[in-house]
Amino acid sequence: MVEKHIGYRPDTDTDTDTDTDTDRDYDYWYRFFSARFHLISEEIFDLPIYTDDEIESITRIAICSKENFLMLSQEQQQISFDRYYNTRVLLNEHAKYQSIALWTMRAK
Repeated sequence: MVEKHIGYRPDTDTDTDTDTDTDRDYDYWYRFFSARFHLISEEIFDLPIYTDDEIESITRIAICSKENFLMLSQEQQQISFDRYYNTRVLLNEHAKYQSIALWTMRAK
């Protein structure tokens, strides 16, 4: 949907894309949007960092009471839980090095 409105979608094929994911940092996106918009205001937020217990609780809330999850065998439930949990742990590690920029912009 964003692609429809801004006319851009990062290419996932790195062979045809001159920018890598690591090139798409704050400055990259600022230059990209500044070509068509004026920055009116900006707020930068750190991403929340969770303990392992909090991640386990978040995982249980997110999937363990869902009907589709409950229909799985115990083994499938454990596999699903572990996959979701491990993904959240990895994203939590990434959050230590990332932040979110909330921009208000006006078209040029």
